[in-house]
Amino acid sequence: MLTTDVRPGTNLVTIEYSGALNADEMVACRAVLERVQEEHGTLRLLARYGEVDMTHIEPRAMWEDLKNIPLIRHVEKCAIVAHQDWLRTISDVAGRVLPCEVKTFHLDEYDAALTWVTS
Repeated sequence: MLTTDVRPGTNLVTIEYSGALNADEMVACRAVLERVQEEHGTLRLLARYGEVDMTHIEPRAMWEDLKNIPLIRHVEKCAIVAHQDWLRTISDVAGRVLPCEVKTFHLDEYDAALTWVTS
């Protein structure tokens, strides 16, 4: 399940993901990101990952996720909070090529991630 929330009055979008993923959730996430970007010009993202069930990700969800690529240029900072080493490693590598700051945090560092992404 993928859910998004916006900190009122800010450009901070929090994303929570765990379990399965379907295309409708990705479409809804993109709508939130686009709305916040239009309102504020930039985005700050705080993504927290629970258990990722790779066997229950709809192929169309991955396609819908790719449609988020144009939004990357509007991201100022992105904090990734996860317990999976592989996910934090991928995020660290992506941070080297993306035009925004990306930093990874362990699940027990959520407050530090929030402080960092909003500073």
